[in-house]
Amino acid sequence: MQDLKRTKAMSLEPQIVEVDHSGKPRRFVFALMDNFTMLCFAAAVESLRIANRTAGKELYTWKIVSEDANDATCSNGCSFKVDGDFAELDRDDTIMLCGGVDVQQATTKRLLNWLRREARRGVTIAGLCTAGFTMAKAGLLDGKKATIHWENQDSFAEEFDDVELTKSVFVVDGNRITTAGGTASIDLMIKLIADQHGEDLANAGVYAPAGSSFRGEFGGYIKIAYKKEILKNVLLDTQIDFFSNYVENPQYVDVNWDLLITFKINEFLSASLMTQLIYDYDIKFGPAPGAPKVQFKELFGLGLGYNF
Repeated sequence: MQDLKRTKAMSLEPQIVEVDHSGKPRRFVFALMDNFTMLCFAAAVESLRIANRTAGKELYTWKIVSEDANDATCSNGCSFKVDGDFAELDRDDTIMLCGGVDVQQATTKRLLNWLRREARRGVTIAGLCTAGFTMAKAGLLDGKKATIHWENQDSFAEEFDDVELTKSVFVVDGNRITTAGGTASIDLMIKLIADQHGEDLANAGVYAPAGSSFRGEFGGYIKIAYKKEILKNVLLDTQIDFFSNYVENPQYVDVNWDLLITFKINEFLSASLMTQLIYDYDIKFGPAPGAPKVQFKELFGLGLGYNF
């Protein structure tokens, strides 16, 4: 007979980040639309939970609402109990409107009226995943920059020509916020937490455990390499890598290109020219918040060698 032993679960203590905060916690109100994307909601609310745990204090609270206060069902079939319906909020609240598939059908008249009313009162409103459509339909993005899930980019641009549509991961334009997909909620929350409480807290445990720089992605990868002596004593060595994330924004391809040219000058001297080009859609230091940018590096080397 197998000897079964009860083991005590280990509780991992978080790395505490000191935060100077004694005021009222900031409240986020997650409005779950019909067939919303679970990933955009979970990524955002978990970022808030991790921030509270890492800070060792309640910096954020949240509330979940739906149109009729009934359970909200996401696109994968899971249902969530909610705390209420589209009631009047405090001016300091932030609405996180969670969209998903069939966002046009989920954009009801009552939802539009609620968003317009809260916008008039000065509430900050964010549209996650496809919810930028609903915000634009309510007229909340007129004259502003915005982004939306890549599948909705073309139809959005045709319908809302008063909105400056970008392909950024997220866009913060005043008190209007939009994201471009499920995991983009993480990028947005890092930005919001960093603005309020500093980058140390924002970066601790969101992408990976504190102190780690690892982030896993699932996708397709192609590597092409070429090496040849193109001229006498001139060697060309190049390699290019392509990666597409199957889960998020598969239409964008990350590129890493290395080029090395080596010149043998004489028996003792050699020179090398190396260039590297990197384009990663998730590296956010472009001209607009959340926008990617090409990174380029050049190196020139001169070597002296002698065989004994």
